[in-house]
Amino acid sequence: MSEILVKNGFVYDPINGINGEVLDIAVKDGKIVDPSQIDLSKALVVDARGKVVMPGGIDIHSHIAGPKVNLGRLMRPEDHYLTNRPHDLPRRRAETGLTVPNVFRIGYDYARMGYTLVVEPATPPIGTRHTHEELDDIPVIDKAAFVLVDSNWLALDLIAEGSRELLAAYLAWLLSATKTYALKLVDPGSDVAWVITGRGVDLDEQIPVYNITPRDIIREIGSAAQMLNLPHKLHVHCNRLGYPGNYLTTLRPWR
Repeated sequence: MSEILVKNGFVYDPINGINGEVLDIAVKDGKIVDPSQIDLSKALVVDARGKVVMPGGIDIHSHIAGPKVNLGRLMRPEDHYLTNRPHDLPRRRAETGLTVPNVFRIGYDYARMGYTLVVEPATPPIGTRHTHEELDDIPVIDKAAFVLVDSNWLALDLIAEGSRELLAAYLAWLLSATKTYALKLVDPGSDVAWVITGRGVDLDEQIPVYNITPRDIIREIGSAAQMLNLPHKLHVHCNRLGYPGNYLTTLRPWR
């Protein structure tokens, strides 16, 4: 349907200073237009009387696709056997799962809550083809993903060498190759440290072999993101993630 008219809703649009006024909203070819441009004989007309009409919500951090999500599903098979909601074709595909819902329920539930864009915030480069396959199956909403680079060996090599331009070029290629929207750091350098020593590292501890710190990783990848002029510069979960009191580590870079 290329033309939609949403009538009589309480409209909230902070950018345009509209705060709960009863208005009609018209959509034509994917763009909001003046209601006078709508052909009522062809349009889908929705009576939103008594309901709120507002811009769609954006969730920039929700684990909705990829290898880790499927591991969660494997850990809770009973979650899917006991929660099935049969399909109602052509309007709705079968929904199942509460702890880790299937792709159809994820899309429908976000749409029911008023969201239009959801971001999978941590996809490993080698697993991102699968992440996109799942994102493609999630209905209704728009999706994006952030690619993990926090313990990427090539990135760490370039940081240790001080090769800033090559680092930026590599990260640009990685974003293009994985078709992701932004760079993600989780506990920077700790994966490498864990493999070598069996423990993670705090913000200013040396990462074995590379002789750089997590602070160096955050600074250099952040600078590369700035050099590339990425719309979403850098998404960071700082070190000691999951440990009590780790907020002190998170605050430390900004002192």
